[in-house]
Amino acid sequence: MRDDIKIFDFGLAAEMRPSARVNGGDTYKLTAESGSPRYMAPECALGQPYNHMVDVYSFALLCWELLELKTPYAELDFDSLSANVFNGTERPPLNPKKSSILNQMIKDSWSRNPTERIECEDMMRILKGEIGLTFGNDSVLDKLDMTNKTAKSAEANGR
Repeated sequence: MRDDIKIFDFGLAAEMRPSARVNGGDTYKLTAESGSPRYMAPECALGQPYNHMVDVYSFALLCWELLELKTPYAELDFDSLSANVFNGTERPPLNPKKSSILNQMIKDSWSRNPTERIECEDMMRILKGEIGLTFGNDSVLDKLDMTNKTAKSAEANGR
């Protein structure tokens, strides 16, 4: 183990082209088993059509890891992941001593059924609310939110 930190890796990013839609629905025939197995949504691991909800699932596991400072499913090998997580309902335990709002967000994001997961916008709203509660003002949120800033304006503000 090298103790490297990776924030995001877009090496496996794919465009969801209309031609890849499955039966005109909101899922796409994309590459199966993309990413690290412990963070992989069941539908991706099982080679089923999927959409952006695989990222919601994966992000929820990253949030759990950040809250717990533990690697999810560290004790499971691939066969156990397949049986208990991808084909089952096992998820890492939520810590009742942590924020109930964050615990609920995580729980609502890793449902086996992608249509039951919350949307990315909901996760962002919840996380912004938690950051606001922690730091007590919106100026911290404004400094963290780079979504509407151009590279030039972000650079001018010292970021």
